[in-house]
Amino acid sequence: MKKILWCGVLLVIFSWVGNYFYFHSKQIERPIFLEHYYESMNHETLQFTFYYLTNKSDPKEVHYVEIDNVVAYPMSDPGFQIWHGTEPQIQYEQAFRHQYLMAVTIQFPAMEREFIDQQNEPWSFHTMDVYFDDQSIMAADIGEVIIRPLDDSNNFFDFQAGGSGNDHRSFTTLSATEDATIENMSIPFPHVRDNIEVKLDHRSQQADKTTATSTSTSVHRSLQTDWDDVSGDVVSEGMFPLQVKENDVIHLSTLINSDQRNYLEFGIYLEGTTADGQPFKSGDTIIDRPYLNQVEVNEIIKERQGSS
Repeated sequence: MKKILWCGVLLVIFSWVGNYFYFHSKQIERPIFLEHYYESMNHETLQFTFYYLTNKSDPKEVHYVEIDNVVAYPMSDPGFQIWHGTEPQIQYEQAFRHQYLMAVTIQFPAMEREFIDQQNEPWSFHTMDVYFDDQSIMAADIGEVIIRPLDDSNNFFDFQAGGSGNDHRSFTTLSATEDATIENMSIPFPHVRDNIEVKLDHRSQQADKTTATSTSTSVHRSLQTDWDDVSGDVVSEGMFPLQVKENDVIHLSTLINSDQRNYLEFGIYLEGTTADGQPFKSGDTIIDRPYLNQVEVNEIIKERQGSS
């Protein structure tokens, strides 16, 4: 009888020890910031949202960040909230088995925004020092952020219509304000270019802009059609130079690889020269947020902890 009792006790102990080591093996050493590729013009409400994984057992909230000696503080976060008794504990975007995906929105102070415009050149950064509420500190790799000085000289296109779906697709309809030659399409982060496919449909406008409205409606409907059936040609170097006349319509349709895990917000630019010799760079904005699953989170943890 005693042997059976001791066997039961040992089984409980081994089970507890095994569960402890399993639980410990699933914890991350420190928060993992995901990769963000953001670009923005400098403006009064300049802010960026950064996403990171943190352990459920010890969730860390950002107190403030420091970027190139610039201190910036978080804004309030509208994520889900967990309550312990009557006290709110933590806000999160997604919950996984052992981690939360949390978000922090950082707003840049007015003095620094003025400095960017005074320098008259882009400011970019790849890392930031993150100070958490438990007084821990880490240098976080966040991808890349580019902030450009205000510039109103590149409004070559008039915006006609735009929209996006929940399947990583979007469209924009633009009209040319004058005769010009489009010489190239560019994005500020070439290494994410392989995850983005863009179709361009050029239509001459000899009449008024009512045709632009009707064609933009047809492009909007294309969000519900197969990508292969969307009007336009996939953008390639051989497409340019492209001659456009005043009031010509350009439809840009974008498809982003649904397997990519980066947070994206930046411009797709059509670059060229107007008929009177003035250069321009104008276009559309891509915004895409991945919705992660447990398998992807496991892979991210393995990749990032293995390289740290």
